[in-house]
Amino acid sequence: MSNTRTGFPFPENTALASRLESVVRHNGGVPATVGILNGIGRIGLSVEELIELTSSAGKPETKKISRRDLAYILGLVTLISRSHSSPPGLEVIF
Repeated sequence: MSNTRTGFPFPENTALASRLESVVRHNGGVPATVGILNGIGRIGLSVEELIELTSSAGKPETKKISRRDLAYILGLVTLISRSHSSPPGLEVIF
């Protein structure tokens, strides 16, 4: 599911993500789209957060990561935020 959201251009990827979450709900599940927005890990994105995440797909400052990269990226965000300057928003797509 994650690759389909990032493989489509915005806003089609947002519509697809919403539709897939709807299918999960219809079948009795609880969708929990996962992402990192502005350096904060999130599980179960709001509509606004989903749009923020999907609209950033394909931009140079956006990183697409897998589970194996999660600890590294979160550690990097922590390291940057402890430096003398504030980090720019880090958007990550799974």
